[in-house]
Amino acid sequence: MKLFENKERTDTKPSRYIDNKYDFYDRNNQPHISRVRDILNDWFSKYPIDEQNELESRFKKDFESALYELYLFIFFSQLGFDIVIHPK
Repeated sequence: MKLFENKERTDTKPSRYIDNKYDFYDRNNQPHISRVRDILNDWFSKYPIDEQNELESRFKKDFESALYELYLFIFFSQLGFDIVIHPK
């Protein structure tokens, strides 16, 4: 599963204040936005598969908090920690 699917993107406009960040990243074809998508897809692929649907849904609604959670997951995973998503 990918956070951002491979598809043709044609939008070259900058983000507007009212834009949903996920939608902006998903539709824009600027090279630096493409790089961000690639990095997020790579990180997302390392997130536990059984939790990816929930995180993807959160990315679409609240991009910043989902990004922060994914970033912390990758950061601590690379430090060698075992991460439990939504511990009881």
